[in-house]
Amino acid sequence: MPVYEVIELTKIYPQQTVPANDRITLSVEAGEIFGLLGANGAGKTTLVRQMANLLAPTSGSIRLFGWPLIHSPLYAASQIGYMPQSGLALNMLTVNETLFFTAHLRGLARTDALAECDRLIERLGLGELRDRVVTRLSGGQKRLVLLATAMATLPPVLILDEPTNDLDLQCRRLVWDEVRAVNREHGTTIILVTHNVVEAEKVIERVGIMRGGRLIALGRPGQLKNELNRQL
Repeated sequence: MPVYEVIELTKIYPQQTVPANDRITLSVEAGEIFGLLGANGAGKTTLVRQMANLLAPTSGSIRLFGWPLIHSPLYAASQIGYMPQSGLALNMLTVNETLFFTAHLRGLARTDALAECDRLIERLGLGELRDRVVTRLSGGQKRLVLLATAMATLPPVLILDEPTNDLDLQCRRLVWDEVRAVNREHGTTIILVTHNVVEAEKVIERVGIMRGGRLIALGRPGQLKNELNRQL
């Protein structure tokens, strides 16, 4: 059974006539690293915000592990770690406090939440930042904290929206290595939004390409490359 089933999903924002998402149908398998590629404005963020149950569709449906995504207010939050392009709910706290309270709010006891905080700080190289307030971090440092927050308590699904934005080459490599590691070690299903085709190709197993709110191609990166080459 697929982890995600997206069926004829359409989103039209108020005061707009052109759909941001137009009848999108796709599925994501368990343990898959699935990429969404496309230019700015293609509709990628709108799609994943609906898949994270943060935005209601105009029509269509989404099923997560066989259940309607909206069947319970807490269902999506218990299954999904979501990394947005920007923003951090606990950004007035230190990095250490942010990760601790995230883990604690997701159900870990205090001792376990402290251990989870330490694990994330070590995995993402945040040791020198742990006592700094998040608002005083650079853009790239905030991205790493957002990633750590999404990964806290190892939810079965991660949705990462442009996770390497604002990162230098070394940190981008760290992020891709961590994405592969959490997938390999825990079987985490990962949906990855990016515009960096070259880097993402090293990580993603299957890709959907979006343009103008529509899903225009779907398949393995090598397969889509071959099809494109045949058309040229």
